Order: sequence, then C-alpha cells, then structure tokens
Amino acid sequence: MRILVVLFTLLLFSNAHADSLPKAPHIAVNGKYEVKTTPDTLKLSLEIIEISRDVKVARNVVESRSKKLINSAQSIGLKREDITSAALSLTPRYNWQNSQQIYTGTEISRKIELTLRDLSKYDDLIKAILDANVARINNSQLSSSKEKELKAQAMQQAVSDATMRAKMLVTDLPQKIGSVYSINAYADQPMPTRDKMMYRMADAAMMPEADSAFEPGTMSFSQSVQVVFYLIEE
Repeated sequence: MRILVVLFTLLLFSNAHADSLPKAPHIAVNGKYEVKTTPDTLKLSLEIIEISRDVKVARNVVESRSKKLINSAQSIGLKREDITSAALSLTPRYNWQNSQQIYTGTEISRKIELTLRDLSKYDDLIKAILDANVARINNSQLSSSKEKELKAQAMQQAVSDATMRAKMLVTDLPQKIGSVYSINAYADQPMPTRDKMMYRMADAAMMPEADSAFEPGTMSFSQSVQVVFYLIEE
C-alpha cells in the first residue's frame, strides 16, 4: 500500500511538471543577476521610557524628551513624514517581596520611528538621540531609495543571462533557440550589510564629542529567472 502511495505521488508530480513545459522541443535555463549599491536611508525604531510612582511626572518626562528629540530631528532635516510618534504606553511595575507584589512605579513609554534620508547627518541624529535620553533602539534598518529601479535592472540582466546561457548550450546542436514559451521570475531578498548601530550608540555614549565609525557598507538586489525557449531547426 505504501509503495502504491509513493508511486501515485511521483506520477502526480511528473504530470504537474510536464504540464509546465511544452511538448515541442525546448530548452529550460536559469538566469541570475545581482546589483550592488550603497544604502542611502536609515530607519530607526526608538523607545523613550520613564518609571515613577507619580504617573504625571513620568508622563511629563516622556513628553518632554519626545518633543526634544522630534524638534532636534526636524532641525537636521527630517520631514514630518519621516517621523512617527506613537501614543503613550502605561505599564505598572511590581517587585516580589516575601511572596507579595510591591508596587514600584509606573512605566510610561513611547515608541518613535525616524527615517534618515541623508546619511551624512548620522552623527547629528545620534547626538539628538543621546541628548533626548532615549532608553533603547529596538531596530535599525538600512535601505536604498533606488530599490525599484535596481530590482528592475537586475531582472532585465537576469533575462539576458538566461538567453546567453541558452545560446551557449545549443552552440554545437543542430537547433537554435526560438521564441519564449514561459518566464518565471524569483525575487531574492535584499542582503544589506549589517550595521553595528547598537555598538555605535555605546561608543557615542562613551565619547559623545567623537565622530562615529558608522559605515553603511553595501547591499545587493538579486533576481533569478527560469526561461523556457522553443528549439527550432536551423
């Protein structure tokens, strides 16, 4: 019974694969191309936190730091659409003592997202973050404003690569490649160089007047295609 199930599964797979290819003579080739670029955009997800037994005091501190950060960010060129300030979050905090919960204060926090589109202002932004006493950086992400154009370029070159491979494969055959039967495209995930944002922040905190060693590195956009060509007699 198990053998019959395996044979049936293989038969279905073979039929499905056969349906994706033409019955006429053909050749299926893969093409790939990778484009590298330097990131020009940095997105930071930050969090400002204050804990106090007096909720009003904690709220005022977070609001004050938030406004200071936003004003500083705008002063170095960030536009309104590049700044997202979430609503305040309130969380009571307790410690356990002798099997009892002891209230220690209320945590007031706010998440802020900043998008820096001019990486030459990186040091200025880090200084603004430090001056606002940001509690933590939850996430940092580098990207390119030319992502769509670079992906389109990589796709075109991947098709050219597949065409070149097909022509090479039939060089010594009596047939040559004809029209295209099908094209399947596969977009690979962009691979950015991992920045050391958290370490840079630590360095900046230790030496606030020193320039950071931040380098955006490079990131790549890769596209892959499978092209099926008909084979025609020369």
